[in-house]
Amino acid sequence: MSEIKNHPFSFVQDELFPDYREVSRQLQKEFNYRVLGQHMKSARLSRHMTQAQVAEMMRLGVKYYASLESGATKISLIRFIQFIEIMQVSADSLLMGCIKGFPAIVARGDVSHNRQELEHLLDQCSEETLKTIRIIAEALLSS
Repeated sequence: MSEIKNHPFSFVQDELFPDYREVSRQLQKEFNYRVLGQHMKSARLSRHMTQAQVAEMMRLGVKYYASLESGATKISLIRFIQFIEIMQVSADSLLMGCIKGFPAIVARGDVSHNRQELEHLLDQCSEETLKTIRIIAEALLSS
């Protein structure tokens, strides 16, 4: 314990978060893995992928991956990072609403979640579809 007290960043624990262990326990207790699983499922479905495809990319069994999506199994940090890299989604978009009592993280940097999702959808559009969307957006903004 004296090693922690003498650590250069021990002031973070003492001054800013005097009950950091209790806060950590509380966060773990209140984290909603079902909500996270729902967000994972939404990310997968928006990319028109099956559980089997994602499980294969993550080198997991399909049943295990399904248990992550249902929230029955707690996802490890390394698997979480792997998922966000494969799906090309932000961590905050997946974590939004997972911890009650904490404000939802809506933005990553200065780009809103809606803008990120819209950009992802636009990346999948043909040039003709993009032109149609631009015309509709211009009409909406001018009215």
